[in-house]
Amino acid sequence: LSNNNVVAGGTGHPRIAWYQCLRAWPGAQFAIGARVRIAAGQGGGEAGVNLWFFGADGCTGPLLGGQDVAFTGETGKWVVVKSQLQIPAGTRSTRVRLMVAKPFPQASLEAQFDDVLVVKQ
Repeated sequence: LSNNNVVAGGTGHPRIAWYQCLRAWPGAQFAIGARVRIAAGQGGGEAGVNLWFFGADGCTGPLLGGQDVAFTGETGKWVVVKSQLQIPAGTRSTRVRLMVAKPFPQASLEAQFDDVLVVKQ
């Protein structure tokens, strides 16, 4: 996944994501993880997993919120990012997002993802 958004003189960290929509149940516990590799020498940034929660099936309806699950800024090796979380009240579906974030002025940041796992506990 490659983030090539550039804003000269901008501040902040734009995020680019690939996602998949999954069914979710309010109050359920989920374990989420992935292996992430950011090649060395690209500059600053981070990559990891983020979730968006929706009030209807199919990741439609009202966006109820989002939560960063786990991120890393380590480079040059595969890093496991993982966490557990409870699905918020009113949620019917969740968008699991593999994300890459970098400083606005930086030309690009690329990360690889593997072994993505989402398990209802």
